[in-house]
Amino acid sequence: MTGCQLSLRALVTSRRTGCSVSFFAGGIGIGAWAASLPLLAAKLNIDKGQLGALLLCFALGAIALMVNVGRVSDRLGSSSLLSFGGSLVFGAAIITIPVVDGLLLSGALIVVAGAGFGTLDVSMNIEAAEIERASGRHLISSFHALFSIGNIVGAFLVGVAVTYGGRLQECLGVAGLLIVFTALASRTIGRQANQNAKQAATSSNSKPAPSLNRQQRVLVVTLGAIGFFCLSC
Repeated sequence: MTGCQLSLRALVTSRRTGCSVSFFAGGIGIGAWAASLPLLAAKLNIDKGQLGALLLCFALGAIALMVNVGRVSDRLGSSSLLSFGGSLVFGAAIITIPVVDGLLLSGALIVVAGAGFGTLDVSMNIEAAEIERASGRHLISSFHALFSIGNIVGAFLVGVAVTYGGRLQECLGVAGLLIVFTALASRTIGRQANQNAKQAATSSNSKPAPSLNRQQRVLVVTLGAIGFFCLSC
């Protein structure tokens, strides 16, 4: 194995580790958020309809960023930076939600949390796709598995906290701090890797990725519509 091949493998491994941490952090946040919804409803003293409105706020914030993050990532050339920023916003919003009172202010913060997660979700999937392409192996499913494991961990931690008398502040506060800390760890791991990736991209004469043809665009839109309606349910 040549030195160039070893360098490429080390680069992919470093980027994969950082991206894996981002997926795990996002999973923890969503798992803890979902498990804490009964506590949030009790704290705000709201009915199911009002709780549904708050869930809609999260979705609106996520969708607003999801449809734009890809274009921003193309301009910045760094999906890991957007992933880091999304993690910080998501984690900070999760920490802050238990502190505020009132339905309107809570809804506004939940929109911010959704926007942070939307940024994190798209950017870390872009990063995962780039890593998979560079490695020549099928890796996307392993990243999504880590996200699911994070869901379980986040929900489990909230369940344990509630069992021992934990309040919304402790449940979402701990989850938010975990998201922030893992985001910092991911950024530290991936910073050098992304610098090396930029240098490699600048020095290479690789052709740009081909655009989607009409059939591929129809397929993407169809799959997106199916996912949208499934998640809406």
